[in-house]
Amino acid sequence: MNSFKFYLPILVLLQILTSSLATLYPVSVANILNAPLTIHCIAQGQNVSRDNAPAGFVLNMSIDTNLANPTATCQLSSGNLQGNFVVFDPSKEPNRCFNGRCLWQARPDGLYLVINGQFSLVYKWP
Repeated sequence: MNSFKFYLPILVLLQILTSSLATLYPVSVANILNAPLTIHCIAQGQNVSRDNAPAGFVLNMSIDTNLANPTATCQLSSGNLQGNFVVFDPSKEPNRCFNGRCLWQARPDGLYLVINGQFSLVYKWP
């Protein structure tokens, strides 16, 4: 019984640490267009943005599902291509993001996400 009392706080601490580590999701939005892309994202109430991001630019953010409002949306625009997209939804992304990382690409026909190791078209430009 004494050993249980000794190990219980350690087990509780390990549970807290591992549960908080497992809920941090890196989210990236890459410009694969042949033109500058303006990226304005709101992630957990924080504005993460880049105006006129050149081709090849990658915007990175992290979403902690332990915090309030664990969603991220991005307004993307390049020339006549414009749209507002949900790039992290806690009810979808943990199951479809690849290896715990959400990798998005803005391409001429829409926004792609790596699903099961391959880029898949998720949103077409409106």
